[in-house]
Amino acid sequence: MSDPNIRYRTILLVEGDDRERFLFADAIRKIDDTIKYYLMEHAHETFQVLECAAVIPEVIFLHVNVNMQNGFKFLSMLKQSATLQHIPVVVLTTSSAADQLHKGYQLGAMAVIVKPARFEAFWLEIKRILSCDLTMGSSPLKPGIAAVTGL
Repeated sequence: MSDPNIRYRTILLVEGDDRERFLFADAIRKIDDTIKYYLMEHAHETFQVLECAAVIPEVIFLHVNVNMQNGFKFLSMLKQSATLQHIPVVVLTTSSAADQLHKGYQLGAMAVIVKPARFEAFWLEIKRILSCDLTMGSSPLKPGIAAVTGL
C-alpha cells in the first residue's frame, strides 16, 4: 500500500551484511510496498553503477562499514562527483561514537543514524527519514536534532 507521506520512491542501500540487507528490504516493504529499492553489497561496485547512471536513486542509505571499502570513503567520492553529489545520503552505523557521527555530517550526509537494535524502531526510523525533505539546507536532520537514534 502506498503511503502519501513518503517523499522518496527510489532508494538505494549500500550494506555489506546479507542479514542487514534483508532486514532493510523487509522494512521498506513494511513502510510502503510501492517503493523501488536497490540493495548493493560493495561500495566500489555501487559507485560504478551510479556513475554509469544504471541506477539513480532519490536517496542512498549507506552503512559506514560496507564491504571492501570504508563507507566514509564512498560518501566522500559521491559528494565530489559533479553528477552524483545532489543525491541525499543517510549514513547508518552501529557505533554511537561522536567522531563517526560528526564525520558523516562533515562529509555531506543529510542524516546519521545509529541503527536501533529492535526491528520496529528501525523501520519507524527509516519511515521518518523517507518522510523528511532531505535536500540541502532544508533537512531537519541536523546534528543534535533527532538525527541520531539508537532506540
